[in-house]
Amino acid sequence: MNKILIGFISISLLLACKSKTKKDNSQEEFFPAISFLKGQAKHIDTSLYRIVKVETVDSNSITTYIKREEFSKYAKEFLELPDISSNKWKDDYEETRIYDEVLNNIILSYKTVEEDNEIRSEDIMLEPTNSSGNSEVKNIIINTLQTAQDSTIEKNMVWYVNKRFIIVTKIQKADQPEKIKKLEVIWNDFPGQTQM
Repeated sequence: MNKILIGFISISLLLACKSKTKKDNSQEEFFPAISFLKGQAKHIDTSLYRIVKVETVDSNSITTYIKREEFSKYAKEFLELPDISSNKWKDDYEETRIYDEVLNNIILSYKTVEEDNEIRSEDIMLEPTNSSGNSEVKNIIINTLQTAQDSTIEKNMVWYVNKRFIIVTKIQKADQPEKIKKLEVIWNDFPGQTQM
């Protein structure tokens, strides 16, 4: 999987340029974000990381340790999303590739062209080269929107590769104030952490 991913990223880098360009989606391969995240989850399932969950509602936060076996339950918000790189969804999204000189990142950005798609946007940030000369995925940002007759649920989700993820959920119901919940799961982003 890693060799395939490195090969895909290397090809993506060759195609990336310093200005915003649109690609022909029928010939271009989208980055397989959901498959990548499933690989991350599988690694965590077999690791000995301490895993911490921080849940915040309004300004009240509760921090607890979670078992490794529980990780997928919290990560399912990412792992059960539709895979927009599949042929089923690919025509519903437009891809742009941008090189951000300030961040020194390549950004693969996917935006929906269909109003009813759950995934509104997906952004993958790549560091052009790491010490071994390969590109490296830094984080994946996914924004979703679900609408019902009297409510909307918006999720802003960020997966920091090999470190943690954050899901901010905004629930808006008719004639009620917006409710905001934040879930953060951290497994490899503690100062001085080593595997236990």
